[in-house]
Amino acid sequence: MPKHLVSLVSDQTLPNLLLIQEFGDIDQYWMISTEKMERQGRSDWIIRASGKPDTLFRKIIVIEDSLQDIAEKLKVEITASDIHFLINLTGGTKIMSLGVYAFFNQLPHHQFYYIPGGRNDVLDLAGTAKQQHISYSASVGDFLAVYGIQTSSSGTSVLHTPDYTCEFLKHYQHLGEDDFKILNQLRTKRKQNRLTVNTIPGLSECLKRMNYPVENDQLLRADIRYLTGDWFEEYVYAACQSVLQLPASHIAMGIEIKREKTVSGDEVPNEFDVIFTRNNKLYVIECKTSIFSRHVEAGINILDETLYKLGALKQDFGLYPQSFVFTLSHLGEKKNQIRPHHLKRANYMNIKVIDGSILKDSDRLAKFIKDLI
Repeated sequence: MPKHLVSLVSDQTLPNLLLIQEFGDIDQYWMISTEKMERQGRSDWIIRASGKPDTLFRKIIVIEDSLQDIAEKLKVEITASDIHFLINLTGGTKIMSLGVYAFFNQLPHHQFYYIPGGRNDVLDLAGTAKQQHISYSASVGDFLAVYGIQTSSSGTSVLHTPDYTCEFLKHYQHLGEDDFKILNQLRTKRKQNRLTVNTIPGLSECLKRMNYPVENDQLLRADIRYLTGDWFEEYVYAACQSVLQLPASHIAMGIEIKREKTVSGDEVPNEFDVIFTRNNKLYVIECKTSIFSRHVEAGINILDETLYKLGALKQDFGLYPQSFVFTLSHLGEKKNQIRPHHLKRANYMNIKVIDGSILKDSDRLAKFIKDLI
């Protein structure tokens, strides 16, 4: 008997992709959608992310708050009775769910499914609502694609080994203010492809204090980026990948994302430091060696900018990730420390700030990462 999968399209498109991939061989896919969802392109996002031929999909456009319209449209399109229908009721509006349930419940061969929010399980709604784990695991690319988000790059590559970067952290913690002033001068050169070390006074000595390898007194662009912050991204990236045993497709560093049109109409910063998927959840980490800029003596709080950047994922990209700011700054009331009002604002946005007391201790960091899941 042929199997057809029915999906209700709404803002949250991931549940549609999960069951399309989880159920394997399906003869036809029905996308029950609305004009609003189609204008936004959500059905097409799901189809593209699935990787299956467009010819296997058929759309039924209904009026989202009209039970009569839903019943009439389904009656016209669904005519065969010798088909086993699998119906994913997770998406759509409540009226759409009620209308779809009422229609397919009259047919001889049907099963209803539902994915509870925040869980990686699917409920078979027959009888006692049997629960089963979803074995399909969305990669970073799949997760972003199903929300209509394009990636302009697969992310930056790791420059140094995790062991070296752990050693670099130890050296970094012992740098003085003069060293940070030198690194700030180097930061202005991040777009250069090559730099002679003696171009910046004191840089050669600073590199020796950090035990950083230099060939022919030259730093390449990757070296410059590493020394001015990318090393911390590599440190966090390596810790997450090692502790969680993530495949390469499920974690990225320095990934750029974009959408042609955002909800707010504003230009949104679109490069994220570390992003990974686990159990079909998205995790986004912004890595800041300090929440204050050292460019000026007083220090400028850059945490607000980071929180805005993470908040834009929800407003402009429709994503609801677990978001974090990892910083080597410490909690406290002193200058350049993370103060209670900083944490209060982050908590209000459902963003966790992880400070240096955890990040500088590899054992505590590993335990924290394990507890994320």
